[in-house]
Amino acid sequence: MIVYKKFTEYTEVFADAAVDIDVTPESEFELVDVVFICETAPATSENLTIQTETKDGVTIDEIYNEDPSIEGAAGRKCFVYRFDKWFPVGTIIKVDYANTSDHADDITVIVRYIEERFPYGSANVAG
Repeated sequence: MIVYKKFTEYTEVFADAAVDIDVTPESEFELVDVVFICETAPATSENLTIQTETKDGVTIDEIYNEDPSIEGAAGRKCFVYRFDKWFPVGTIIKVDYANTSDHADDITVIVRYIEERFPYGSANVAG
């Protein structure tokens, strides 16, 4: 059984600049969501990239790489990317977007930490 801590949000606002956020959770974590909110719908074709890296800068996995302007053409300004993936201590989440259209963007990365693990059938688990 796993006991979880509360969800933790890391939010940054990028006014008329490229999006570049690095989140370094302090322990093993679950990447729950990355929320990308634009002031105006993305019109320029450029990819939003979400990847994981080690502390040494070595790319572990590119978990998302897509162009939000495809859906932005329909006027969409809010994008939620759901992952539900676990990562070990020392993993860095990197979110990058060139934003050549120079609109204001908010990026929120939501993670959830493990507080405690109990082996299956453990006497430490109430119930």
